[in-house]
Amino acid sequence: MRAWGVDAGAARRALRGLDVSLGYSYWRVSARALDGVWRPADHDVRHQGRVELQLIRTAGWAGSLSWRYAHGRPYTPFDVAASIAARGPRYDRSRINGGRYPPYHRLDLRVDRSFRLGRATLAVFAEVENLYDRDNVYLYEWSGSARAARPIYQWGRTPVGGIRVEF
Repeated sequence: MRAWGVDAGAARRALRGLDVSLGYSYWRVSARALDGVWRPADHDVRHQGRVELQLIRTAGWAGSLSWRYAHGRPYTPFDVAASIAARGPRYDRSRINGGRYPPYHRLDLRVDRSFRLGRATLAVFAEVENLYDRDNVYLYEWSGSARAARPIYQWGRTPVGGIRVEF
């Protein structure tokens, strides 16, 4: 396996109580298979980026907005004719990691509230992951009825909440 890349990041207080951070990575990762051919590795994501705005208020309140982007991961496409003939999934071995999933991106919103309880802190949070409900492809599976690959998506808009006690 071989890899090279670069990561860059910057953070700045934009306004009183508002922090902005940016991050970008570019990576190329390849692996040599048993046939001796170098191909993109499963985690050869190439472009990745993140923008985060964090609002910090008094009285224990905080909020953040985070947007993430990742270039599509490699995958091996199905051999459609062979899959139909076999009545089940068959990969196109001439295209190992030759396809790429669509780019991944999402926007997350989070609100936190902290309470001081003697020597401990109680933190309560609520967030919505994938706020704009994007259909991010997790993988493709073979559909015998459609005689084609069909996407399986990651979770769409997802509310999350929790409580944390810090001592």
